[in-house]
Amino acid sequence: MGDGTARRLLDPRSADLGFANRFTNTVLDLPGDRAVRTAGRCGGISAVVLDHRTADVPVPRWDARLFAPAHVPPDGHLLADAVLTRQLDSFATPSAVRFLTWSALPDTDLGPVAGVRRRTRHELDRAVAMLDAGRPVVLGLVSARSPVRAGDNHQVVTYGHLRRHGRTVLLLADSNSPGREVELDETPQGWQASNGARWRGFFVHRWAPHPPPPVPTPSRHASRRVDGPVGLLHVTSGRALRAASTRSSRTAHGAGHNAPDAAVLDVRLTGGDRWQVDAATGDGPVHVRHATTGRALVAGTGGQVRLHADAPATWRLEVDGGGPWREGDRVRLVDDGSGRALGAVRPRRVVPVPVRHPGRLAPRLVDARSPDAWWTVADLA
Repeated sequence: MGDGTARRLLDPRSADLGFANRFTNTVLDLPGDRAVRTAGRCGGISAVVLDHRTADVPVPRWDARLFAPAHVPPDGHLLADAVLTRQLDSFATPSAVRFLTWSALPDTDLGPVAGVRRRTRHELDRAVAMLDAGRPVVLGLVSARSPVRAGDNHQVVTYGHLRRHGRTVLLLADSNSPGREVELDETPQGWQASNGARWRGFFVHRWAPHPPPPVPTPSRHASRRVDGPVGLLHVTSGRALRAASTRSSRTAHGAGHNAPDAAVLDVRLTGGDRWQVDAATGDGPVHVRHATTGRALVAGTGGQVRLHADAPATWRLEVDGGGPWREGDRVRLVDDGSGRALGAVRPRRVVPVPVRHPGRLAPRLVDARSPDAWWTVADLA
């Protein structure tokens, strides 16, 4: 391969989840509203990207603006939980110990002990061979000089390489610079990344594909005005609003009765899960109707939400930032009677744990000022 010629196994834009790696992980809660925290889920993001590529499924993209001011999905969100699960998986592989051992090694050889630079050249040859065989590679990037600083190390995906001035330059998808191609080039001071980071060296980190869990995706037409039925996604849980029939409905109307009387937040979304949000008169309260059945969402007792065949318009649509409702906006649906908003209560966990099989949630009324009150339009393509 000549100088400047690169083979790319993926487009870094297809490895973009929509937000940068700004996660904070609460490892241990302490008395006095204190906690032990770690930063980042780079290994989880890298694995999620490759899981989707292997399954030939588009990566779900949730724009960071939907999660302002944190700019990352919270725990309990389908995508955040998928990333966390794969992050924990990334530390349960034999090569993960290198994040510690390499942090204790010198840069150059020390007697019979090979330093980080020599070990990295061997790993570079491995990575290039895997790339030439058509396999993207997860790299463990090392900057720490002590095992106690191993949390400063990083994981990225390399998906290509090129030759420049006789050197091999790796092409990276880095969760700290989403959607950009980052180059990693050797210098006398170490391995310099084009996004400004410098690394002592790197190794090929073991990765095995997992089937990606279902995660609905927001609309890919963020600027398009809403003028018809749309899918609705709950922003902080990542789940889709769907109509469902409860057991009491089937009991009352017969086993074959399928008219939905309840709403659920589900991990899956189909083209039939559309909702019509329109005003009864002018700019007043709006109906929120299931487009297929015509049944309307109504606020029940105790903060519950249900579907009814004939209900008055009781919801007020509030667009974040004002203006006309566009598909990329965050919106609230506020119940006029109570002043509370349509939302849901996300699962709360004391410490990070894998979430292999996320379930449904029940929509309910929440404080209208809560982040759990935000919704956005789903991609139904």
